[in-house]
Amino acid sequence: MFKSGYIAILGVPNAGKSTLLNAILKEKIAPVTDKPQTTRKRLKGIYTTDVCQMIFLDTPGIHHSEKNLNRFMRGEIDEAIRDADILVYLFAVDSADPTDMLDLIRRNRERYPDKKGIVIVTKIDLPIERHHLDVNVLQQELSDLKGYPVSALTRAGLDEMIQALTDLLPEGPAFYPEDDLTDENLRDIAAEIIREKAMTFLHEEIPYSLAVVVNEFKEADLTRIQADLIVEHDSQKGMVIGEGGRMIKNIGVKARKEIEALLDTKVFLDLKVKVDKNWTKNPTKLARYGYRHE
Repeated sequence: MFKSGYIAILGVPNAGKSTLLNAILKEKIAPVTDKPQTTRKRLKGIYTTDVCQMIFLDTPGIHHSEKNLNRFMRGEIDEAIRDADILVYLFAVDSADPTDMLDLIRRNRERYPDKKGIVIVTKIDLPIERHHLDVNVLQQELSDLKGYPVSALTRAGLDEMIQALTDLLPEGPAFYPEDDLTDENLRDIAAEIIREKAMTFLHEEIPYSLAVVVNEFKEADLTRIQADLIVEHDSQKGMVIGEGGRMIKNIGVKARKEIEALLDTKVFLDLKVKVDKNWTKNPTKLARYGYRHE
């Protein structure tokens, strides 16, 4: 009896959704930084065993904003919830306010009363003085959902969580070959690696005004990749390039090393910075950079 299904990972920004997915797969496929909104699109992570196949849907962080890019991200969350067989609700121990997540769970119960779900309390490896989450509130509000403490860093609780999800999966065939970890193409993965490294180095508002477009991806003994880093304002372009080109060089070095590890080959990475005025506010430009729903 083989089982399979889609599992949406849901949480506020910096709850550890992408880190948890990477830990489950034992491979980094989802970008991770300490900045909110690192994840903008749903990302599939495929976990296959002898008895089941779980297709995890990593989602953007749940937050309230009417900006066009944020509305796109909310749409990504809604579609993941709609498509999922199981909903995984993440609460980080270092987050004191569970209001947004509890509101989401209430809405999901009204819209999808038959969907199964579990609660995950993440980052349990943090020092006790950083544990701000009131678990008693969760137990009172979510007494019908089973909860599991997990650390993606130490892998504590991961096996119990995976077994719980296996038990909840419906019967069904595998949707993907057993060796697949994601259905993302290499061009898109490279773009996300570059954006992750840029977000890591850049500060203030720039990471949220940044898009990455891969224009050339030619695989060979020396794989050639040319990508543009898109910003909204001329002042941001200079900050991304950095004094003497140091910032863009640092981004390129870090991104190239990770892409080389992914492809297991040498990579020539050419990065350019371009300005597209107010692209995050323009639906047509958002669609041009991949932020649209089919």
